[in-house]
Amino acid sequence: MSQPVDAVPTEHCEQPRTATPNNIPLSPTPLIGREQEVERLCRSLLGPDVRLLTLTGPPGVGKTRLSLQVALMLLSSFSDGVYFTNLAPISDPGLVASEIARDLSVRETSGRASLESLKAYLRDKRMLLVLDNFEQVIEAAPVVAELAQTSAAVKLLVTSRMRLQLRGEQEFQVPPLSMPPLEQITPVEELVKYEAVRLFVERATAIKSDFVVTDRSAPAVTEICHRLDGLPLAIELAAARVKILPAQAMVLRLQSRSQFLTGGAHDLPPRQRTLRSAIAWSYDLLNSRDQLLFKRLAVFVGGRSLEAIEAVCNSDSRIGPDVLDSVSSLVDKSLLRQEENAGGEPRFVMLETLQEYAGERLEESGEGDDIRQLHAEYFMRMADQAEPHFTGPEEASWLVRLEEEHDNMRAALRWSLQSDDGGESALRLGASLARFWLVRGYLSEGREWLSRILSMPGKNRPVAARAKALERAGELAYVQSDYAYARPVYEEALSIYRSINDRRGVADTLANLAEVATEEGDYVSAVPLFEEGLTIMRELGVPRGAANALMNLGWVGLRTGDYANAAKPLEEALDLYRSIPDMRGTAFALSGLGETAMRLGDYPRASALFEESLLLRRQVGHKWGIAISLGTLGWVAIHRRDYRRATELLHESISLRNELGDIGGTAWCLERLADVSKAKGQPERTARLLGAAQVLREGVNSVIDPGDQPEHDRTAAEIRSQLGEEAFTAAWQEGRNMSLEQILAYARSSSTSDEEGAGLKEWASRIGTKADHGGLTDREAEVVALIAQSKSNGEIAEALVITKRTVETHIGNILSKLGFTSRGQIAAWAIKHGLVNDI
Repeated sequence: MSQPVDAVPTEHCEQPRTATPNNIPLSPTPLIGREQEVERLCRSLLGPDVRLLTLTGPPGVGKTRLSLQVALMLLSSFSDGVYFTNLAPISDPGLVASEIARDLSVRETSGRASLESLKAYLRDKRMLLVLDNFEQVIEAAPVVAELAQTSAAVKLLVTSRMRLQLRGEQEFQVPPLSMPPLEQITPVEELVKYEAVRLFVERATAIKSDFVVTDRSAPAVTEICHRLDGLPLAIELAAARVKILPAQAMVLRLQSRSQFLTGGAHDLPPRQRTLRSAIAWSYDLLNSRDQLLFKRLAVFVGGRSLEAIEAVCNSDSRIGPDVLDSVSSLVDKSLLRQEENAGGEPRFVMLETLQEYAGERLEESGEGDDIRQLHAEYFMRMADQAEPHFTGPEEASWLVRLEEEHDNMRAALRWSLQSDDGGESALRLGASLARFWLVRGYLSEGREWLSRILSMPGKNRPVAARAKALERAGELAYVQSDYAYARPVYEEALSIYRSINDRRGVADTLANLAEVATEEGDYVSAVPLFEEGLTIMRELGVPRGAANALMNLGWVGLRTGDYANAAKPLEEALDLYRSIPDMRGTAFALSGLGETAMRLGDYPRASALFEESLLLRRQVGHKWGIAISLGTLGWVAIHRRDYRRATELLHESISLRNELGDIGGTAWCLERLADVSKAKGQPERTARLLGAAQVLREGVNSVIDPGDQPEHDRTAAEIRSQLGEEAFTAAWQEGRNMSLEQILAYARSSSTSDEEGAGLKEWASRIGTKADHGGLTDREAEVVALIAQSKSNGEIAEALVITKRTVETHIGNILSKLGFTSRGQIAAWAIKHGLVNDI
C-alpha cells in the first residue's frame, strides 16, 4: 500500500523510509515551498491516464529539484524502482537510450540497439524514470515515446525547457516561487510565508550566520525577489552576495543593471533573460582573473579536478600562480560547487545554466577553440598515460580515474573528430581508451566511437595510429563474439603493421587473428599464427607479448583435448606475467591451468586456481574475466555434484556476459546449466537449454571446443533416448525458437520437475508475471533464495557480486513488500513459493 502523498512532509530533505530500488541523489538542502506542485505532480503520475509528464520552464526555475522531490515522494509507489538519468553531460541524442540503460544496469547484447534492450527490460516493470535536462537532446523525443508505450506501469517524468511534442504528453509549467506583493508593505513575520523570501533568507543565513530580515530591509528583500522574478537559482546567486552587499545595496545594483533585466535576445522568454541578468550580475562582481577562470571552465563536462583546471585553464598563467584561490572564490560565490571523489580528492561541478553562460562568454572572448584544444590535449595525455597501466598493478586505480573523467573524454573525442590534424588525435585517443571501454563494459559505445573515427573520410594518416585503432576495434568486437567484424579489421591492421615494419604490432595482431580462428574452431590456422607471434616477441624481448602467445597456445591445447601438453606453455606464461607483473594476464593463465587440472580430474586444484583468478579479476574490476571465473567455478561445482552452487555461479556468469554482449560465453554457460538439468533428471529442460545454446552459437559463428564435443553429443543422445525423437525435437526446437530475453529468463526460471511436460507457451505465461514472486524483482527473488539457503549478507553480496549495503537495501525492500519482519519469514515464504530453486 503506497503512502499517501500528502502524508509526507514535502520540505523534508531525507529519503522516506522505503527500500525501493533507486538512484535518486539527495539534495544537501531542503526544498523550499513547492508543496502544492509536489502534491499535484504526484497525483498526476499515480493516475492511470498519465505516462509521460514533462516539467517545463526557464533555466533556474527549479525543474530538476522539483523532479527529485517528486521522485522521493513516490518511492513506495513503484515497486521496481525510481531511477534518475542526468542528460546534462551528453549532447548526442543517440546516447540517450544507452545512458538510461546504464543507470538501470540493463545489459547490452550483441547486435541489439540499447533502446530495444531497454524496452524489453521495462516491459514487465512498475517503475518511474526521471530524465533531466532533455532540451539539449530533444531529437531523442521518439525514444521517450517508445518507452512510454512499453508498459502502462512505467511512468516518465522529464525536465526540459520545451515540450517534447509527443502524443499523450502532459506538460506542467513550473512556476516561479511565490512572492510578497510589491504594492504594499508586508510585516516581517509574514514575509517567510512566501517561498522566494524563505529561500533567500535560508541561503543568506548559510552564507552569513547573523543575517536577519528587519523592518528596514524587508522592502529591499521583497524587491530583490521580484526583480529576479522568483527564480530559485537567481535568488540563490543574489543571497550569496550578502557577505559584501546588504539587501538595500543589492537593490541599487539590480536597478543599475535594468537593461540586463529586461534586455537580452528578444526571442528568449522574459524569465530566461532575468536569469541571465542574475548570472551576468554575479559574473560582473568577479575580478578579472575569476572571470577568466569562470568562462574557461565551460569546456569541462561532468566535473573537473583541480589538476585539470590548472592545466587547461591556466596554461598561459593569466589566472595567476595559485589557481586554487580563484577556484575557491567561485565556490564561495556559488558559481562552482565542490564535491569529493571516491578517493577524497576535490572535484568541481558547475550548474548547467551557469555553464551555458560561461560558454557564451568563452565564445565571445574568441579563445573557445584554443581552450577546447587544450582540454582535448590534456585528456589525451591522461588516456595515453593510463594505457600502459591497464596490464600492471595500478590498473584498478587508473580505471577508476578514467571512469570519473569519462564525460570529459567523450567531449575530447567529439572535439578531436573535428580536428584538422589528419585524424591523428581521434585515432590516438580512441585507441588509448579502448582497453578502458573493454574492461569497464562500455563495449558498444567504444565500438561506436572507433567506428566513427575509422570511417572519417580522408583521415587514414598516420597509418600507425590507424592500425592501433583498428586493432582495438577488433578487440571490442571479439569480446562481443562479433568475429565477422573483428577478422577484417585485424587483417587491415596487420597489413599496415607489415607495411611500416612494426614487428610488435605484427605479433599482437597475429595473436588477435589466431584468437578469432580459435573461437571459430580453425585450430589448424590458429597455431602457426600464435607461434609466429611468439617468435617475434621473443626476438624483440617483450615478456608480456611472449606470455600472451604462450597462454594462447596453452588454450589451443585445452580446446583440442591435448590437456597434458597444455600445462607447459601456461605455466611458462604464468611465470612471465607474475614477473612483469600483469594482474589480468596472471588471472588468464591461472584460468588456463585451472581448466587443465579440471580436465585431468584434479577438482580441488582446479577450484583453487579458479578462485585465485577470480580474486585478481575482482581487484581489477575486469567484468569479462569475472564472468569467466564464475563460469568455470560453476563447472567445477557440477563435477562435485554441488548443483545448487553450480547454478548460482553460472547464473551470475550469464548476467555479466549478457551485460557485455558475450554471446559465445553465454552459450557455454547454458550448456553447463544443461549438464545440471541432466543430472537432476530434467530431460525436457536439458533439451531446451541445448537448443537455446546452439542458436546463440550459430548467430556468432562460435563452436563447441573439440574437447567438449564428444560429451556434448553423448548428453544430446541420452536425452533423445529418454524423451523419444518427437519429444526431444520439440523441446530442442522450443529452445531454438526463444528470443535472447526468453532464453535468459528461462535459464533463471524454476528448474523443478513441475516444468517437465509443460510447453513453452505455458512456461512463458508463468514467467511473464511477477505474481509468483509476490511483486519482487528478479534480483530480490535471488536474494530471497539465498536467504532461504541461510546465506549471510556478506555471502549474498559475494554470490551476486554486489555490495553488502545493496544487499541490506534489497532485504529491507523485500520485508516491506511481503509485510514481514524477519529473515525466517522470508526463508519460509521462499520455500513455499519454490524460489529456492530459482538460483
